[in-house]
Amino acid sequence: MITNNSMLPIEFDPETDITAYSVDKKEREKDLVVWSCDKYMKKVKRAQTWAAIVVGLAEGLSTMNAGYSTSTTNSSAHYRGRSNSYGSASAYGSYSGNSSYSGSVYGTSTTTTYDAAAAYQARVLSQQRIADFFESQWNERNAKQMGYLKKNTIYPGETIQGYVHIQRISGVSVYVTVNINGAEYVYGWRYGK
Repeated sequence: MITNNSMLPIEFDPETDITAYSVDKKEREKDLVVWSCDKYMKKVKRAQTWAAIVVGLAEGLSTMNAGYSTSTTNSSAHYRGRSNSYGSASAYGSYSGNSSYSGSVYGTSTTTTYDAAAAYQARVLSQQRIADFFESQWNERNAKQMGYLKKNTIYPGETIQGYVHIQRISGVSVYVTVNINGAEYVYGWRYGK
């Protein structure tokens, strides 16, 4: 937030009037990039494009088999039997015979059915989720663009506010300098242990 408490208008450009650097554990300084609104919005759009691709793939996979159901039936049959035969022949004597048998038969059948109404409902719900996702992305992008600090003339008594994206690298502290008409305001943050 920047307020012009002077009697003259101030030209403020975040690209040139804001600088930043970080300091690492060995006390080495590294200049950080302060992103312009256009560059930042390209970064946001690229990230959102990848997110949209992932959501589209996930929704496509989730509805790919919608409406299909599969059932499997396992059946088995067991049988067992025995036969006996007896007889006699006058010239040769008598005879007898025994035999037995047993066995099993196993079978599996799979049935796939398609329910067009369920598939349609799944596609409609998927399309609604995708539409909701795109709307939330648009709202997020719009809010970021509207709230991003841009080049501006700040008139006496006027206040502007917004945010900027600054490159992030590892370190122990970061310093941001805001230059307003030659006066430098330095803000420092320490992070890490």
